[in-house]
Amino acid sequence: MSDYIPFYNSIGVPSADFSYFFGHNNKMELYPVYHTQHDNFYWMKTFVDPKFEFHKTMAMFQGGMLLELADMDVLPFDFARTAESLERLFPLLSAYKLTGMKVDPIVKAIVKFKNASKLFVEAKAQLTGKEDPIYLRMVNDQMLQAEKAFVRADTYSSDSITKNVVSPRGYFPGIHEANLLAKRTHNYEELKKQLSVVTAAINSAADFLKP
Repeated sequence: MSDYIPFYNSIGVPSADFSYFFGHNNKMELYPVYHTQHDNFYWMKTFVDPKFEFHKTMAMFQGGMLLELADMDVLPFDFARTAESLERLFPLLSAYKLTGMKVDPIVKAIVKFKNASKLFVEAKAQLTGKEDPIYLRMVNDQMLQAEKAFVRADTYSSDSITKNVVSPRGYFPGIHEANLLAKRTHNYEELKKQLSVVTAAINSAADFLKP
């Protein structure tokens, strides 16, 4: 588990992950000793980054990004991209519809979010940074609350961390796990509930983006 996952999955804090890979000819994303007892300072200094040049570069990159964010009047979150990510999940919803589940409310919620995000992005683009600081703070708060709206305590999960109804890997974790449960038990009540949970979360996020 990566360190940032609880922030995104449990409390709705936007997160980012940056890494150095082995090169274009080797598509491995994780080094061989990842999360083993050998993943330590000795191994890193001896075999990977003896002069810690990669570490220095990443520290400079991420530090610079944080300083830039700290100086911004308005956070550079783009909810139009969030809407696009949600729309890409339509094929998954179609599969659930074949089982007799009602997915139209989620589809409508995603359309509502897309429309709200479009208006929000357009209004945000008009900001100059010279507006009342309290107003700019309100705009930032809107974005933060919209992110947190995707976190629901009643998200069905086999672990205690996943509370975000949308996974960055491109699926609805609560619906996915409830569907697996339904296949095992032939009881679809939890799946119906999770469809409602996701619908409510997306509608709530859309409401936070309203002017």
